Amino acid sequence: MFGASMASLAMRIAGMGSTFGLGVVLARVLGPRDYGIYGLVISIVALTMNIALLGIPQLAVRELAVLSSRGQWQRVNALWHSFARATLIASLATAAVTIIVAAIVPAPDHGRLPGWATGAVLGIFLTRSSLQAAALRGLGALSRGQFMDLCGRPFAALAVCALCLLLHMKLDVNHALSIQLLVAAVAALVSGHWLRQVVAVGASADRMKAPHGSAQPLRDATLDRVQTQWWRASLPLGLVDIMRQLDGTYGLILIGTMAVATDVGVYRVALSCIALVAMPTNIAHVVMAPGVAKLYRKGDKAALQKLLTSVSLAISALSLAMLGGLVIIGKFAVMLVFGGAYAQAWVPLVLLCAGQMLYSLFGMGPILLAMCGEERALTAIYAISLTCGILLALLLGHAFGMVGVVGGQMLSGFMVGCLSDARARAKLGVASAFFTRAVRPAVV
Repeated sequence: MFGASMASLAMRIAGMGSTFGLGVVLARVLGPRDYGIYGLVISIVALTMNIALLGIPQLAVRELAVLSSRGQWQRVNALWHSFARATLIASLATAAVTIIVAAIVPAPDHGRLPGWATGAVLGIFLTRSSLQAAALRGLGALSRGQFMDLCGRPFAALAVCALCLLLHMKLDVNHALSIQLLVAAVAALVSGHWLRQVVAVGASADRMKAPHGSAQPLRDATLDRVQTQWWRASLPLGLVDIMRQLDGTYGLILIGTMAVATDVGVYRVALSCIALVAMPTNIAHVVMAPGVAKLYRKGDKAALQKLLTSVSLAISALSLAMLGGLVIIGKFAVMLVFGGAYAQAWVPLVLLCAGQMLYSLFGMGPILLAMCGEERALTAIYAISLTCGILLALLLGHAFGMVGVVGGQMLSGFMVGCLSDARARAKLGVASAFFTRAVRPAVV
């Protein structure tokens, strides 16, 4: 577990560095207006990808891990194909809807947005690659199941863009999206090859262990039940994934519908920077999540509370330090890295960092609920928080523009952390924030 956690941490850091570097290159080459168009298309593609995945990745990890540990590789293959068919149909449907909506809805200040057809096809390959990565993780290939999504695709896209610039090739919005499409297609092919290898090796080992002529049947009542009822478990997980993605992108989408494309590019730069600010929180969630689940299953609430309090204190201190640094040198740093055209990104960046600090105060609240069987409560929390945040963003956005939309995102992030902590204190008997206390049940 320690080795897998450290490998995941290293790949995540490398991937975030590559993503940030790609954002810097494209922001400088495309300019605020075209970079805003690129960011809007990518954000909507990411949202449609989460819809097309139907919440299956987490379910695939769980079910394929159980079947492979029992040596039931025929069932692994059958269940994988069931998941693959469902997500392929969903991704084709979301791609068609995206193209139709893009043809109807006008873009801010310049008619129709370019690149929507490329973005729609990109979503299909991203959906396939993400599902393959989940299947690899479920079958025990942890490193290969994380490599493409965390660092393989971002690094390859950065390398191809850098090569185009070195060769003095033209790089506009369509070219940038085409590069992402090419990288996603290669990632899906490589991940598919890795998945076939893992399944073939497992099936071969299973046949060698089994007595001659005792091959297990491909279908039985248990397999039929899993294949026909998997959506009951995947839908709540899918709703949480969609709302989590929407929570990070609805600000950009709203600005794209009510402002000029230049503002979208400026806001995209702020989002690129906030990804680095949020890195301590994200890493803590990834690395500490297995320990949280283990301590909760053991019933060791004292140790669990100590871990949650320590994580909350650590990431809150780091977020506060980053907020102070951005207030002092943030504007100079943005202009130095991205160029003077993006100087206005400093204000939304500081506000987003303040919102991230408020979210960090509550430590591992959402992950705590997910690890302790409170998925339905987490779904309701995200639904309430997103509704309030979007309504506030719409209200303030028309009055204050980009800064008003950021206010809505700050509210939704704060509500997710606050409500998650309240649910954990009331139902799990532990507090995710260092400044709150668990609710003590009445003694009869």
